[in-house]
Amino acid sequence: MIGPGRSVTAPAGPQSSGSETRASLKETQPFIYSNYSMAGMSAPITPAGTMALLNAELLAGLTLSQLAREGTPIILGSLPAFFDMKEMTNFYDPHSLLLNLACAEMMAHYLAG
Repeated sequence: MIGPGRSVTAPAGPQSSGSETRASLKETQPFIYSNYSMAGMSAPITPAGTMALLNAELLAGLTLSQLAREGTPIILGSLPAFFDMKEMTNFYDPHSLLLNLACAEMMAHYLAG
């Protein structure tokens, strides 16, 4: 619980949603679902593959929240980054920014539709 009436969860994906996620869905507070993927490690190395995975996870989170309680207000977000297997570090570059913009555009598309 963060502040009055706000619930936050940041699973690695919809398959890792736990009891805290289910508990917040039972209440009448907005549900924040945010995923984090690293291209080349927890997501495909290509930008298109990473975008497809991020989008699928966000839509799965949206679907699960609505199945748990229809009409649940939800805020979706994602944080894509790239992972360098040689250096074993994650990093942000212009491609990361493009993935962030693509994620925002996809959510705007679903909101408008």
